[in-house]
Amino acid sequence: MLPTFNQIFPVLGYIAIKEPTSPTSVSSPYIVHNSTGSSLSHINVGYGGSPAFADIDGDGDLDLVMGSADGTILSWRNDNGIYNSTGVSNPFAGIDVGTNSKPVFADIDGDGDLDLVVGDQTGALATWRNDGNGGYLRTYADPTPHVDTSLDLSDPFGLADEIQRIQDELAELTNPFSEIDVGYASRPQFMDIDGDGDLDLVVAASAGSVNSPTFWVENTQGAFPPYDVNTPQIYATRNVTVEENQVNARTETIFADAIVLDVEGNFTTGGLVVSGLLVEDRVSVLEIGGITVSGSRIKFNGVEIGTFTGGNGTDLQVTFGSYASTAAVQATARALGYSNSSDTPTLSRDFTVRVTEKTQLHATTTVTLDITPQNDSPQFANAPTSITVEENAANAAPVALAADILVTDAEGNISDGTLTVSGLLSEDRVSLRDAGGITVVDNTVLYNGVNIGRASGGVGADFSVTFNGSATSAALQATTPALGYGNVSDSRPPCAI
Repeated sequence: MLPTFNQIFPVLGYIAIKEPTSPTSVSSPYIVHNSTGSSLSHINVGYGGSPAFADIDGDGDLDLVMGSADGTILSWRNDNGIYNSTGVSNPFAGIDVGTNSKPVFADIDGDGDLDLVVGDQTGALATWRNDGNGGYLRTYADPTPHVDTSLDLSDPFGLADEIQRIQDELAELTNPFSEIDVGYASRPQFMDIDGDGDLDLVVAASAGSVNSPTFWVENTQGAFPPYDVNTPQIYATRNVTVEENQVNARTETIFADAIVLDVEGNFTTGGLVVSGLLVEDRVSVLEIGGITVSGSRIKFNGVEIGTFTGGNGTDLQVTFGSYASTAAVQATARALGYSNSSDTPTLSRDFTVRVTEKTQLHATTTVTLDITPQNDSPQFANAPTSITVEENAANAAPVALAADILVTDAEGNISDGTLTVSGLLSEDRVSLRDAGGITVVDNTVLYNGVNIGRASGGVGADFSVTFNGSATSAALQATTPALGYGNVSDSRPPCAI
């Protein structure tokens, strides 16, 4: 078995072990020591060793692979916790990247096995694809496939098969990272940068120079397409969830963690487009992170960088000017905000965000935005602030209390809801009149003959209707104008209901 440790790293070619100290320690939280006495103590590749672990013999445990200063790669097989040199059986025996090999393993072609990616002193990356049989196949920036010169070109089916075979061979032989160059001593690593569940590539100069470019290459659909260093890149959280009332009331940022990368930074006449908007969707540019907006013009840190159009149920399009740097484009992406004009919004949509540079090279990312539905309160319209009725009319029969009132409920979830009239005096009577499809039989309220609830009270006390599952928005609307008012007193003082 592997020794228990938090991290293994090279120290002058030996393997060193980094382990936690006692939880009560007030000094350094780690002890670094040589692995004397462990199953790794005999391993020494000289200066500049760079370890990686992978199951290279398919027996289910992790074997040790070491890069070295001379550019070669050595390996040790894990035999029940004892690391034995693979010697002449080293599957990486033919690999030599010149100086300072930095190996790492990941499935770069999506076929389910671990391929080899190696950084080197020049800052480039080389790759070897796992052939599935314990061997590793070198890839190239511009590979030359084998072509069957004996093929009968008059045979369309044979020609189609040969073209497909060549395309498959090119895909297998092409190094997807051939355009990456960090300038000096590249050290690759794979991790899930964008939180989508697969491993992306991060590579930087291991010397740690702040001036060295850092590349982040996204894993798409389980594999890495060939990477063009001149193409801009954009990354953002793939899934965003907002609350209905939140985006009904205000505009919320949805790409606040967006990252835009471009080596040249030449975004003049380029653009940023958000597409996939529904009619109810609103996407705009907010004033945050150095971005300010005046009309359709966008400024970054006070300098105008472009203009925008659309976003009101249609694509939002930003066109950049000559002062749009990579930082300005990233700030614009992070300032994009979302709102929704519907009380019954569509619960999910996919936005495509596309960034284009001056040469029209572009990159896209897709963001799924989900809306959590929330209940809205019913709304009154045309509700009178006061009404006047004649005494004799109110004494004789119920008169309309609010015949022109409008009641709406966006969701229409009226079941178990109530309509209540309060503030009655002892002489007041409130009930439902037969009007607008509303009838009452033994306190059962019917709308167009359908039982929608029960009425109670109204004799000098609160009147209420409790709705059942058959009550619709239309039934609610009909019930409110059917409210009637009566009075049993011949000398009634003014009152408010």
